Amino acid sequence: MNKTLRTATFAVSLAIAALFGLTSGMGNISAQSPTDYDADNDGLIEVAYLEQLNAIRWDLNGDGVEDNPASADAYAAAFPGASDGMGCPDNRCAGYELTRSLNFKSSGSYKSRSINAAWTQGAGLKAQVG
Repeated sequence: MNKTLRTATFAVSLAIAALFGLTSGMGNISAQSPTDYDADNDGLIEVAYLEQLNAIRWDLNGDGVEDNPASADAYAAAFPGASDGMGCPDNRCAGYELTRSLNFKSSGSYKSRSINAAWTQGAGLKAQVG
């Protein structure tokens, strides 16, 4: 093999290696790393904080996608960094599961670590009669 051909072959090999190095992690590039909200892979999104419990109202079918695009920011705040399908098998979530006891008057039950006074005052839940 002559020197010109070896140099050209080396240059092509180097370019392919550089291209592979640049593109090999492209699927992993994001503003936030995706979070698996179904760590036990049972198809249910895990709820560990009151903010997440509150967010269920924006995704009543439990598929991990808010029902109304207007609530996207509020849902994303409760489940930050969520990936498509929230980590459920085959990207198909089918509901929610509470993973621990929650207490509205305990800061440990809030992701923010700050008690939401609006949720701790008043008469609580009332049954509708009618």
